[in-house]
Amino acid sequence: MAECWSCGAERGRARFCTSCSKIQPVDPKASSFELLGLPPAMRLDRDALDKAFREISRQVHPDGFGPGRAETGGAGSAGGAERKLALEHTMAVNEAYRALKTPRTRAERLMRARGIVIGQEQDRVDDPEFLMDMLELREQLEHARGAAVEPLAREVRARKDAALETLTRFFDDGVGSEGQSVRALERLRFYERFLDEVDTKLDA
Repeated sequence: MAECWSCGAERGRARFCTSCSKIQPVDPKASSFELLGLPPAMRLDRDALDKAFREISRQVHPDGFGPGRAETGGAGSAGGAERKLALEHTMAVNEAYRALKTPRTRAERLMRARGIVIGQEQDRVDDPEFLMDMLELREQLEHARGAAVEPLAREVRARKDAALETLTRFFDDGVGSEGQSVRALERLRFYERFLDEVDTKLDA
């Protein structure tokens, strides 16, 4: 059981000590959902996410803790330590918010909780047929002009929506297999990159 750095009381995983109310270190085991006090799910209410982020950001804002200067001894040192902890919480909450507001990265965090890490640059999709299919689509996009771009974009958007539906049903409803969901999540990155290329082409 973790102890408060200030008063020594047992604090569990709380952000603030229940005995002395001092801010505590970020729990290294806390998921992005736990950091924001939200249920681990794909169907995450965006208003609830935004509200949780604003409220917690206000609670841990570094300006509310200590003088923010290095001092030794006395209240100044304690204040400086609290400010440092507040900054760590702010960074952790910001990162969690960025991850959870996007469906793909939200799914990556849910998959990580199952011990499967997806989304690293070194990861590779072991599916030659899929990779060849995406290569052909990108070649078509490269040579497409005007109205020919939209049918390609529409096809990939439909694939992206289907992959997200697979993930939502798996994580939230317990429907489907882990293997299917891993494949859907791996493919999502390719779909998003393709659609980014569509946007770049249309902007040009």
